[in-house]
Amino acid sequence: MTDTPAPNVSNPNTPNPNVTGIKHMAFAVRSAEAALKTYQQFLGVPGDTQIEVYPKSRNRVALFRLGGTEYQLCESMDPDGRFASWIQERGEGLHHVARHERLHAGR
Repeated sequence: MTDTPAPNVSNPNTPNPNVTGIKHMAFAVRSAEAALKTYQQFLGVPGDTQIEVYPKSRNRVALFRLGGTEYQLCESMDPDGRFASWIQERGEGLHHVARHERLHAGR
């Protein structure tokens, strides 16, 4: 095992050697259906992409892959839901990025 120094968290420009890629990117949208149509038109997302309904979290999510990365277009089903609240404060757009990380012994 080689000793790899921990990333310098005080400097956000220091690369993290444990991050190996992007797992998914989630976007907060007012309408998963409307956003999906736009992505299909401009980015070539497959026309048979489904919108999944998650009753427990009260979200509708269009899931698809582009360039090896999963995209999630996330719509709250309630006006005070997680994504609706985000949109009210910040507008539609990127909500979060999930990353792939290398596993280490001792974790």
